[in-house]
Amino acid sequence: MTRLEQLWQFYTEDSQDPFNLYAYALELAKTDKGKAVEQLKRLIETIPDYLPAYYQAAVLSIDLNQNAQWIIEQGIEKAKAQHNRKAQNELQALLDNLD
Repeated sequence: MTRLEQLWQFYTEDSQDPFNLYAYALELAKTDKGKAVEQLKRLIETIPDYLPAYYQAAVLSIDLNQNAQWIIEQGIEKAKAQHNRKAQNELQALLDNLD
């Protein structure tokens, strides 16, 4: 079983743990950034309070020349609501560097 298959199995066994889909998407990004972004967006839709997904989805979207602004702005709002200054600053830095 590959690492990717194992991570998918973890997700299917416990889809309520956001880290399982997050870890799967990060592994998937090594071979298919487009599908990885789709999985991260899925995570954002199903568990919107999971902050790490916003940063990674934005970075991959930028790499793929896709619009990342909405992801970043949504993540900043979630970070503010959670009083997570580190995540807010990281997302703000991404937003500031968009062309």
